[in-house]
Amino acid sequence: MLAFRSIRTWCTFVISAVFLCLSFQSQVVAQQTQQTIKLRVGGPHVPESAPWVRFIQDIFIPDIKADAGKLGYNIEFVETWGGTVTKMNETSTTIQGRILDISYITFPAEASRFPLHNFNYWVPFGNSDPLITFKASKAVYEEFPILTQTLERRFGQKFLAITTVQDYGIVSTFPIKGISDLKGRKLGGIGPMLDYVRFANGVPVNSGMPEMYMSAQSGVTEGEMYMSAQSGVTEGHMILPQAIVGAKMWEVAKYWTITQFGSACPQGLSINMDTWKSLPAPVQAIVQKAADRWAESLAKNAKDTQDADLKKWRESGGMVYELTQSEKEKWAALFPNNYVSEKIKKVNDAGLPGTKVMESYLKNLEKLGYVSPRKWVLE
Repeated sequence: MLAFRSIRTWCTFVISAVFLCLSFQSQVVAQQTQQTIKLRVGGPHVPESAPWVRFIQDIFIPDIKADAGKLGYNIEFVETWGGTVTKMNETSTTIQGRILDISYITFPAEASRFPLHNFNYWVPFGNSDPLITFKASKAVYEEFPILTQTLERRFGQKFLAITTVQDYGIVSTFPIKGISDLKGRKLGGIGPMLDYVRFANGVPVNSGMPEMYMSAQSGVTEGEMYMSAQSGVTEGHMILPQAIVGAKMWEVAKYWTITQFGSACPQGLSINMDTWKSLPAPVQAIVQKAADRWAESLAKNAKDTQDADLKKWRESGGMVYELTQSEKEKWAALFPNNYVSEKIKKVNDAGLPGTKVMESYLKNLEKLGYVSPRKWVLE
């Protein structure tokens, strides 16, 4: 038996041993009682080229894990990026089928399923400030619950937040100082962006991002529209100033033209409804809070990096031109009088409040300082 010099030493030893045992037991109990929740998150883009994916990794996921951990929940995320699980035109059904618990829907890529959600794209030469676009779009979502209810009732998912991208522009192999420079020129793009080329007497070429670099190099197209906020060549659409830097487009097309086609909120982050309902109420609140911060951070990033990306472009040897207000007004005047009203009518005919949504969006934009180069007819 161990010899102790005094009763006091013996008591100190016993008390220390008891505390050590109790501490160990409490740690074991805590580990046993902590609830683990696994969530599958992913999307068709990769973090290197898509800010919304990078911000999911840098903001959304860490916020959830940290806040949930404080309440005794261990949230494990299984991430899958780059189109191995879902494509841009099928993400809504991927979430609905619970192949992914959380992802983002690219509304222009699923326009037939979400015609009302594409209101940012109905008016040519929209607002070019991403923060203003975000605030105005968020106000529309709050005013018209049908935008979020559509996901819940038809696609079995809970809408969380919207993304915001930079201002559209043109990168080309020739300088563009006015719309007359586009006559007879071949410019690539997708969807409604091709109308800008068509009405300016250019030659629209349906060209996505995978073909952009090689097309510009070979002369199939002499420029490319950008419609998203990525920083590299992806699947052919949704790219803005970051992209021309990330793709090193100055190697084949050194001219960037600031046209103010507008910023937009092209995507919605959502979570499968069964997954959402299975989460404890405190975790639901944490997920929504993280989604809100993700969306606000994206909008701020889009605005903050817009000028910085063009600075990088110049430093890399690219040239930058900006259309004057009068040139933008001339270009806008080339669109038919019923251009916007026809888009709205198709949505109205589907039983959706197209006119009211458009009126609300323009009202919110104008309240925040947006001035349209043309008064559009809505009905």
